Amino acid sequence: MDYLISILTTIGIYAILAMSLNLLVGFSGLLSLAHVAFFAIGGYAVAVCTATPDVLGPVAAWLPYPGWEPGFWSGLVLGLEVTTAVALPVGWVLNRFRGDIYCIATMGIAIIAY
Repeated sequence: MDYLISILTTIGIYAILAMSLNLLVGFSGLLSLAHVAFFAIGGYAVAVCTATPDVLGPVAAWLPYPGWEPGFWSGLVLGLEVTTAVALPVGWVLNRFRGDIYCIATMGIAIIAY
């Protein structure tokens, strides 16, 4: 049963990634290769927040969440915040580009994230 849950979770994660990329390419018409970089940054942030609660314990003192305890949901919130903090300045800069230059610039962001 654990194997089935693991497979279904992986399918769900990749389905969410595919739908968000479909929204990005479908509405804007631009191919963003940095999409996978932000996916990786968010996944890494969630993994660090949930797998190493001893490391994040001292961080809880200055977070704006009262009663914060490291776990999946708090890790998910922190992962979203980290990804947003990285994506906003990148999006602000890349918003000026169109066409092939946008694709090349987003590929550079993906390489930097790698």
